[in-house]
Amino acid sequence: AAVRQSRLAAGREDRAEEAGTSMNADGLGWQQYASLQAPLNFGFMETSSGDDALGEMTGDLRRRAEAWGAHDEISEEGVRAAMGMLRRHKDELLQLHRQMYMDVLLDLTDLSPMEKEMGHWQLLQEQMAKLRCDMGWEE
Repeated sequence: AAVRQSRLAAGREDRAEEAGTSMNADGLGWQQYASLQAPLNFGFMETSSGDDALGEMTGDLRRRAEAWGAHDEISEEGVRAAMGMLRRHKDELLQLHRQMYMDVLLDLTDLSPMEKEMGHWQLLQEQMAKLRCDMGWEE
């Protein structure tokens, strides 16, 4: 943003990255890079199930890896394991939200709203830490 403002202040053209064919450090044009950031057809975005979902996800991940220039093999077994882990994580988060809403609706705990929020936030942080450990990002 600072570079853009400097260019504009100096009266120089500053075409938006999105409109041009500029490449980022990985040699990807904006459209290619943006397509890698698109949500996967999973979770709330999921439109198919079972083997269809597995095949779609595997194909999508292979296309994205190829666009990124990765040469690692993306197997259906690996995608199945990852999808299972992420589904369990999503189910845990939804359960935490259900508990929070039931507590607010039925006033199940004798805590102030701030204390309820802090407790819920702590449980969410624990779930996110568990996911990072499950994915091997942290120990």
